[in-house]
Amino acid sequence: MTASSLFLGLLVSLALIRGCHAAEPWTPDNFNWSSLKTVSSDQWNGLYLNLTETPQPMTSEHALLFKTGVEGTIGEHRVLFISFALGLAWQAINVAVAAGSIATAIQGCVTSDGSAGSIAGCVFGIAGTILSIGSAFKAAQKAGWFARASNTWDQSGLENIALDVFSKRAQLEMQDFHENLVADILRRSFGEPEFLGYVSKSHRLAGRDDEHTHPAAPLYRINHPRHGKIDIASRDHVNGTRFTISYANHGLAKRQSFQHERLSDHLMEARFDTGASNADPANPSFDAAGGYQQIENEVACFAGKTWQPGQVLSAQFYDNDARATFGFASLGIFENNGADSTLQGFTPHGMPLATAPSVC
Repeated sequence: MTASSLFLGLLVSLALIRGCHAAEPWTPDNFNWSSLKTVSSDQWNGLYLNLTETPQPMTSEHALLFKTGVEGTIGEHRVLFISFALGLAWQAINVAVAAGSIATAIQGCVTSDGSAGSIAGCVFGIAGTILSIGSAFKAAQKAGWFARASNTWDQSGLENIALDVFSKRAQLEMQDFHENLVADILRRSFGEPEFLGYVSKSHRLAGRDDEHTHPAAPLYRINHPRHGKIDIASRDHVNGTRFTISYANHGLAKRQSFQHERLSDHLMEARFDTGASNADPANPSFDAAGGYQQIENEVACFAGKTWQPGQVLSAQFYDNDARATFGFASLGIFENNGADSTLQGFTPHGMPLATAPSVC
């Protein structure tokens, strides 16, 4: 990546942060919101407004949420839970893995006995987990975490130094903000994460050909309440964030020789679109610990008994009450890095995506 492209990329990112206005809508005005599949209000446990930060409606969209939301708590915070729905679609991409490779990608799953059913369950488990973590990350990113990056940039004098020096210092600033945000999301969702270092040069996220805004992809291990130990790597680029995720149970080695490194070409990978996460004017937050089960259930219901070989699963997240898309992600398991440019610009076919059927 050239210094000029990084500079322009950072300016685009900071402009999005400072603008604080909704992006072009990802759902048309005539969208049938009543058609969305939703869970009962006693199960609303993912999308929310923090009532400490927003004690009263600040926008017209908030007013709708205050009328229909359900009060609850997350940690020490009073929150207003909001109904959300998930639209899903399979989309073909030429480097997604064949069926036989999927079993390799879920090694270390605590519930796998090698059967087709357990393999599918393990795939749905990491899919639901990364969709919930990525949604929480992008919501927090929009809500103000990168405003800290913006303020630091304004006061650091970076704009007054040579471009090559700017490039290096800006990357380090963005690296720090990215790591702090990822660690905070994981900590609040699943307890204190273990920092395992950074991915190796051979890892899928280590390439520099897709406008990344910081130099390295941090790697964390969490203890998932249902699926055991899971390893997650992540990296931001100008118009989205990419994650890879793998299981880390059954005595796999702890550091750079463990599964997440050995299977760098057979990992579940997801990309979360920044434009989609900016599209909801209500600016809600997302709790990964509370929302992952609903998402996992929706994915399993939609996918049936197996992960489709040669396909990417796209997911569109709907804020039912604000009537807006609050996120879009595409995820799959890939043979090699040939999907990088395609995945970076991936958008839905037939958007908005339909929700899963009511009966599995």
